[in-house]
Amino acid sequence: MIAQQHRAYQTWLKELNFYEDELLVFQKELNLLVERHSDLLSIVEHVKEYQLIFEKKKKNLKSLQDELLEKEHQLNLVLFDPENQKREFELMENKHRRFVKAIELLKKNFRRFVSKNI
Repeated sequence: MIAQQHRAYQTWLKELNFYEDELLVFQKELNLLVERHSDLLSIVEHVKEYQLIFEKKKKNLKSLQDELLEKEHQLNLVLFDPENQKREFELMENKHRRFVKAIELLKKNFRRFVSKNI
């Protein structure tokens, strides 16, 4: 069971690293939009909105990464309670799933916004 949880945590951390890189790419795309359409207030407003959303996602991502690393560390502790371990794993799984769902929706909406304005 511990080995499965370890693999899951490692997989989730890799996914979060990927999303972290993707957010950087999205930020660059926003910068391009601003350069091309700095005269259009509606686009500039949307860009500012997306910048705020991306910052929040980065903070959530960092928090989730830190929490996953802590849970990973706890797996190695001999004194860690196995019953609690399962509950903690399920909580992390749900947090990860919610984050992925939210960022995938953000990606979809962002891609639509970029495609309409480039």
